[in-house]
Amino acid sequence: MTLYINCCVREESRTDRLARAVLQKLGGDFTEIKLYEENLKPLDRGRSLI
Repeated sequence: MTLYINCCVREESRTDRLARAVLQKLGGDFTEIKLYEENLKPLDRGRSLI
């Protein structure tokens, strides 16, 4: 299983096309995470993961 972390915001991204071509060559299943759709918040001293 491959994880594709997609941070391409443009609809017609050349980088996304290249990444998908590589994924197709690799074959098999992959999971895609679109960073611009995630609810990401900055991490600082006041906020930690623990």
